[in-house]
Amino acid sequence: MRNKPLLAMMVAAAFGLSFTSFAQQTVKTEPYMAELKTDIKTVQASNKPTTLDIVIMDSASMMPSEKLRIAAALTMPAMADMKLAPPKVIPGDKPGHYNVQLTFPQSGRYQLDLTVKPPSGSSVTLTFRFTPGRAGETMKEMGGKQGMPGMKGMPMKATFGNWPESRDGSGTSWQPDSSPMFMKELSSIGGFDLSVMGTLQGGYVDDGGKRGGKGLFSNSMIMFMGRRETGGGTMGLHFMSSLDPIINGRRGVPNLFQNGFTVNGVDIADRKDPHNIFAEVAASYSHALSKDWGGFIYGGPVGEPALGNMMYFHRTSGVEIPEAPISHDWFDGSHISLGVATLGLVY
Repeated sequence: MRNKPLLAMMVAAAFGLSFTSFAQQTVKTEPYMAELKTDIKTVQASNKPTTLDIVIMDSASMMPSEKLRIAAALTMPAMADMKLAPPKVIPGDKPGHYNVQLTFPQSGRYQLDLTVKPPSGSSVTLTFRFTPGRAGETMKEMGGKQGMPGMKGMPMKATFGNWPESRDGSGTSWQPDSSPMFMKELSSIGGFDLSVMGTLQGGYVDDGGKRGGKGLFSNSMIMFMGRRETGGGTMGLHFMSSLDPIINGRRGVPNLFQNGFTVNGVDIADRKDPHNIFAEVAASYSHALSKDWGGFIYGGPVGEPALGNMMYFHRTSGVEIPEAPISHDWFDGSHISLGVATLGLVY
């Protein structure tokens, strides 16, 4: 079980830092040395192709190496499931120079592997690592909203930091990067990329026995999320609602052995309380503090504090459970709280 990031101090002054480009200039794997001739300040995240000028030399004589067969592969180590277009390698105009055409679709860490095959001898791999920034561009300026042509199915940067969007769960919680993201992308409004997810399930329960109850019930949840690149960071909007109080009534749903919660100030037992009509009304802002560190702030009149685990609706194991598991109010009971503020520091 992956818990939420711990509450930590965040240095507000560092919010003025911008996310700049970084790249290795020279790499060496015997018997070759490769040098990046392209100005790293021009290596930016964009849906437009970028051409890198790389010269490959003999590491002993430092003379340009020619007549090499080169295969290139581009990956994002933090997003193992992300499918990136394979780079193209074209011999340059000068001896030993090779033009590598590739695309960095979003900010993050990339790894470029050049497998070099000489006319005779064994192949070797030269590895460059890049961290392209956005150079002040917004997602809209780059044509970079989710679902845009040529980027279908591409996981986007999360709201709370530089990791896959699939890691973000309810509130500020995390789930495994490999978890599926059941979100429907909507049209952008006011510069915000919007998405929605929800569930509506119905059933009948008969617990039996003297303690057990029976009756029809429904579990419902709809969640809207918005994100926008602004001020060098990411602003997020979070809204979640449920029709449970209307459909299931004030006393909730029969759920044998359920306890530990109150409804309208009265302790209840053997019943599952209804979720609130307004289960989350919150906003967040995250910002990269350095290459490895980031910070965020989250809060609102109704939200999920950084306690316990992720709400069961957002866990892949619980998304299709028709009735809340009995442990929901024991472990997730704080996920709807009034007046929430969270500061986070992430490495």
